[in-house]
Amino acid sequence: MVQRFFIRKGVVLGIIFLFVGTCVVPSFESATVGFSQLSSQGNWLYVGGSGPGNFSKIQDAINTASAGDTVYVYDDSAPYLECLFVNITLCLLGENRTTTILNSTAGEYTTIITVNSDDCRISNFTIVLNDGSGVDVYGNHTRLSNLTIHSGIVGWSGIGVHLFTASDSEITDVLIVNAQIGIFLVNSTGGTIARNNIIDPGLNGILAYCFTSSISENTIIGNMDQFTQPIGIYLSGSGNHVSTNMISAVLGNATEGFSLFQATGNIIEGNTLQNTGFVQVHSEANLFVNNTVNNRPLVFLVGQSDAVISYAGQVILVNCTRIIVKIILFSSLSHGVELVGTTDSVIRRCHFSACRYGVYLDESEENLIQNNTISGCEWGVWINEGRRNRVQNNTLTEINYGGLQISSPDTEVSFNHINSCSVGIILFSCSGCIIARNNIQKCVIGVYLELVTLANVTQNTFLNNRLCACVQNSFFNRWTGNYWNKARLFPKIIPGFILIIKHLDPIHYKTFLFPWMNIDWHPASES
Repeated sequence: MVQRFFIRKGVVLGIIFLFVGTCVVPSFESATVGFSQLSSQGNWLYVGGSGPGNFSKIQDAINTASAGDTVYVYDDSAPYLECLFVNITLCLLGENRTTTILNSTAGEYTTIITVNSDDCRISNFTIVLNDGSGVDVYGNHTRLSNLTIHSGIVGWSGIGVHLFTASDSEITDVLIVNAQIGIFLVNSTGGTIARNNIIDPGLNGILAYCFTSSISENTIIGNMDQFTQPIGIYLSGSGNHVSTNMISAVLGNATEGFSLFQATGNIIEGNTLQNTGFVQVHSEANLFVNNTVNNRPLVFLVGQSDAVISYAGQVILVNCTRIIVKIILFSSLSHGVELVGTTDSVIRRCHFSACRYGVYLDESEENLIQNNTISGCEWGVWINEGRRNRVQNNTLTEINYGGLQISSPDTEVSFNHINSCSVGIILFSCSGCIIARNNIQKCVIGVYLELVTLANVTQNTFLNNRLCACVQNSFFNRWTGNYWNKARLFPKIIPGFILIIKHLDPIHYKTFLFPWMNIDWHPASES
């Protein structure tokens, strides 16, 4: 574990030095750009340096400034240990992006720069996070550019840039390293988030609750694995254009590179994802154009029918029918193949590895998942709601949690080979399912039933599992003809319990646990 930590940090630090190196070389040029493009038409106030009348503290200069003035900060007195409050329209300009450093000694959870006024410009600083925000923006028409923001502690710290109900703001050419959240937009409209580099975020690279904004040409690189589980871009809102961003996971099993939640009417165009994938939840009417996953196209179909897909980096089908997905390698994705509201479709002869979910079905009916190989994923096949789906002749090995997770009534699971999973087959809150002729071996739990009724578990082979099967709050199920490690002359008891929760009030409750069992009355004598 220690070795893995240092390897990951070494990779991330190497990337940081590359980005910082590109910033150091043109530092004088960026200062010149700041003079010509960012400065206001008002007076100039100077902080640090040796000029007569220069201020020693940035806040004193801000408090003295009038609307439209520029506060220019020399780097010779850095680091400046201040928390700044900008309550007037002005331009705050550092001499050198790398060496003009802002920090704070005010303790944890402090914001380094708070912008309360409209039409402010901030450029050419390095900001050190201390579990708070680098820049909090409450004003409109704010322009942040050419900044470096990084954690001042070991590990992740704070938020790089935080916009609160701000409109028409721009965040460009900012490097953010080891922040919990790189850029956080809250109810913001008309913003531009462009050409930023966000390295190793703890939770989110860009977390955007926004409208009619442009998020483009950003690079997000991090250790987006199953342990930290950050999200590259998380988008909620409408009318946004998210284009030509690059999101890459450095190490580990990927989770969600690009996630849409309650997002409507957005354009998702030309984005590149590596070792991670797209997720869409409670979202609709979004347009996906020319996005790639692991150097192959994202296939995102809505309301289509009678198509064959044999080349893709990731497949998402929404309200489709009679689609065939076949002979594709899916690796290092949040969801290899995702079906939402899709019927009568087939996923066949595909290989899934190192995904969070190999195959994910939601509210989908009468689909067939057949002859696939799934290995090294967190979940092999997850079926939620829908009904009458079939999972047949698949091979699942070394699945971290559940090989097959079924929460869909009348689902048939048959002839599958399940090896070395935490739980081979999970049935949860469903009825009428058939679990037949599967080979389940070397799992911690072979089959687990919870809140299940009228299931038929028959002619399965259980070999070398720590616990072959168990049940919770499951009734009227039929177990028959299963082989339980060895030949048996007598019925096989499947242990379990009934859990009853009694709520005493909205906060307090008591639990009651009673032994329970299902029984295989006629176990098989040979496998």
